[in-house]
Amino acid sequence: MIITFAGRSAGMTQAEIFRNDKNWIRALEMTYAKIGRPDAVFPMWPRDLSYIVSMKVRLPGRGLGDEELF
Repeated sequence: MIITFAGRSAGMTQAEIFRNDKNWIRALEMTYAKIGRPDAVFPMWPRDLSYIVSMKVRLPGRGLGDEELF
């Protein structure tokens, strides 16, 4: 899982990749262009992943700073 790495690699803040799925996909594409495509993927937008654990979460840019991890 390259959730936070993809944002950093693409020059985006964590808040940007959590803000909308288009930013997340763009960050992945930019990262794949640098490091190559992975063998397997976890096709879940990070914002959805943060809620799947059924716990209260704070997201980057919403409850956390733009570069803080969820």
